[in-house]
Amino acid sequence: MSLSKFLLSLMTASLLLPSLALAHEGESESPTPTPTRSPKIERAAFCSRFGDATGNVSKDTAANFNKLQDGFAKRKDKVKTDFAATQSKLQDQRRKADDQLKAHLAKLDAKSTTTAQKAAVAVFKAAVQSALAQLKTALKTAP
Repeated sequence: MSLSKFLLSLMTASLLLPSLALAHEGESESPTPTPTRSPKIERAAFCSRFGDATGNVSKDTAANFNKLQDGFAKRKDKVKTDFAATQSKLQDQRRKADDQLKAHLAKLDAKSTTTAQKAAVAVFKAAVQSALAQLKTALKTAP
């Protein structure tokens, strides 16, 4: 018990002694701030310079706005050309697919020898062409 009291008093002394040693009577460590005087600006000078500042800001804003509009126009043209190229490729691929379908259906027609086979091929052709017509209609009306 006496050891714990000794340690407690030692710890208290080590915490309090530096603050007591640095304390001075009647003096504070932080000086009070003194106010500074700002330079006096004449009202007429402020008003005349205000017009100059707004003029510069207006010119800069107009120039930046024009640059933005030019950039938007360039991007719009690029999107149009890219879209036209994509549409052209898509139309070419659809034409090729139609040609391949016609060639495959012609081969199927040539392979059929009996009237039952020819009738089945005719029904198959009609079903495929009907399905493709519906698909093309759906693609045209889709947004």
